[in-house]
Amino acid sequence: AQKLLGNANRWREIYREKTGRFLTDADAANLQIGEWLVFGTTPTPTPTPTPSNGRYQVKAGDNPSSIAQKLLGNANRWREIYREKTGRFLTDADAANLQIGEWLVFGTTPTPTPTPTPSNKQPIIDAVNKVNPEQAYYQPHDIIGDGTISTFCNWFAADVLECFGVAIPRQTNSPYKMNPPVFGGANRDKPISAEQLYTFFNNGGEGKWQKVTAADAAAKANNGQAVVACGSGHIAIVIPGSSASDVRIAQAGKTNGKNMSVSQGFGSNPFLYFAYVG
Repeated sequence: AQKLLGNANRWREIYREKTGRFLTDADAANLQIGEWLVFGTTPTPTPTPTPSNGRYQVKAGDNPSSIAQKLLGNANRWREIYREKTGRFLTDADAANLQIGEWLVFGTTPTPTPTPTPSNKQPIIDAVNKVNPEQAYYQPHDIIGDGTISTFCNWFAADVLECFGVAIPRQTNSPYKMNPPVFGGANRDKPISAEQLYTFFNNGGEGKWQKVTAADAAAKANNGQAVVACGSGHIAIVIPGSSASDVRIAQAGKTNGKNMSVSQGFGSNPFLYFAYVG
């Protein structure tokens, strides 16, 4: 429940596919490795699962009508079943190309196929261009005159996210402030360090951030959501145009850029992806 629903106490909202019953105290000792559990992202009052609500794996000899007869008690209701891999309800064309072993999803109350919402990735692009990691302000330099060269990955990430309407922690009690050009020279408190940000995100970011995979990071950034790549010593903004195998970032640091591969930014150093969920 902690992994799937973000709260260990919500395990009673999960049920065993093979029994169609919600988990009980007795299940703690007899869950089987490899068995399937079913869960929902939006908690609802605990329903009583029925055999006509769940997933079905296609077997040899199956066709849409025979599956509908098995699952829904009526061969003509096969259009209420959809293919899990496509998320689309069955059509006449599916009768000839159902694959043995693929999963179908069925429910007692069919809903129309939702219309995908258009992505809005421009605000991320605009924020990165507006803050601009390539300007001198974010380049490595000595900021207090002691000869130590500082880098500004946390400053850049905080400023981009602020332009995007997302705040991350800053050191409000610190005497050290800077005046980013993007804010017209107005003072901003120093963001907490990349290492502290990594801990912040890993702990859920006050309930507003969640850890995601590379594929999810790419998809969410491409759809206009705020996503960061963060390790214990570095942070970068994931930008639209990414894919699971080629996540693109904008960053300040030892190397600055608006469109870099994540491997250019982090090298061999470990990191994770975190998405803003509000």
